[in-house]
Amino acid sequence: MSALRRFALGAALWASLAAASSAAEVFLVGCQESFPAVVIEITSSSVRLRVPRLAVAWMVEDSGDQAYPYRLRFVSVPHETTGRLVRSLGDTFDLVIPSAEIARIANIDGPGGEEAYPMSLWIDQFLNPVEYKPRDRVRLRVIEIRPYLDFTMEAAQKVATDAREKLRESPEKFEEYADLYSMGAGFESGGRWPYNPAVEGEERWPYVSIDTLPQPMRSAAAALPVAGVSEVLDDGRGFLIVKVEGATNRRLVPSNGAPVPGEDEPLQVTRRDLEWIVAREVRREIERQKASGELSPAGAAVLARDAGSVAGRLIFGDEPLPGCTVKAVLLVPSEGFLAASSWTPGQEEYSTVTAADGSFAFEGLPAGAYKLHYRQADSTAWIRRMRDEPDFAVEAGKAARLQPVDLRRRIFNATGG
Repeated sequence: MSALRRFALGAALWASLAAASSAAEVFLVGCQESFPAVVIEITSSSVRLRVPRLAVAWMVEDSGDQAYPYRLRFVSVPHETTGRLVRSLGDTFDLVIPSAEIARIANIDGPGGEEAYPMSLWIDQFLNPVEYKPRDRVRLRVIEIRPYLDFTMEAAQKVATDAREKLRESPEKFEEYADLYSMGAGFESGGRWPYNPAVEGEERWPYVSIDTLPQPMRSAAAALPVAGVSEVLDDGRGFLIVKVEGATNRRLVPSNGAPVPGEDEPLQVTRRDLEWIVAREVRREIERQKASGELSPAGAAVLARDAGSVAGRLIFGDEPLPGCTVKAVLLVPSEGFLAASSWTPGQEEYSTVTAADGSFAFEGLPAGAYKLHYRQADSTAWIRRMRDEPDFAVEAGKAARLQPVDLRRRIFNATGG
């Protein structure tokens, strides 16, 4: 049995075992190229989206026809929520998952046999403690996935990793590939010939074939544009599906033309969860692009559309405080009824230094609630207001001015630097 065949069967086996994990544990970040594909009006307090959930297995091609996977995980098409809108994003995004979940993957051996062993062995090698240091989140890059709300497919797509850098060298030097799997999509292939999809209507996935894909497989499509979202479904084999009001359904068909059956189970995702998990992660990826000097036009447009600004002044009595560091920390809603406060500090922070007159300003802040922290020039301690509520809020496209902050007043507490 070829290495690629063993890999494909192992991927399908692992996918079956991983199906029990909660879809809520899927985190998506980033969107570098195309915005937006579709806008869906949200008409209720719960957002329900129709999106495909795919298993992504990264492979590195060795000499000859040997292919060795080193990453495998289910992902969903990324979405951004703005108010009561949901926008489909993509083509390029990162996958972020809890590191504890990565550790569990390394322990999956399956029922044994030739197919299961290589998969667990390769994953164990990737998670070797010498090379891998667990963190709160693990970020993986997924290249050239084109998300559409109107269909999903069980297929494999070969795409180049690090395409931007490798294209500068030579288009012929692509060595790494990402194969996309859906539940049960074991297949056999050797070589680098193009794949082509068999779907109704316009061809949407280049370099994809379902000719050798076994049953079962399923897909559903929504006619776009649509007015609202009615239901989220999980077929139990790797798809998260959202029913859209007024939608029409299409199915993928195998090469013999027979329709593909599938079963659906309801699943609900709250709007706040989507807004935080997805939209904020999209913002973080765009900020990373900006910091690295690789901000795409689409990312710049999002920053300009969604950002606001705030200005203020730091004083001590009647005297200005120049050279002080001011830090704005984005707050997120606290989870659970036992939370001590309605707000929790997030991971996004923005810093600036006060001018000679004590003034400070933040430009391009993402919309949201913020807490201010201050550190005087001759100190290592941060101080902030003792109240738990936000110090200010940023609205997209608007500029806010704060009242002067007097550090002489006894309303602050301090933390170590």
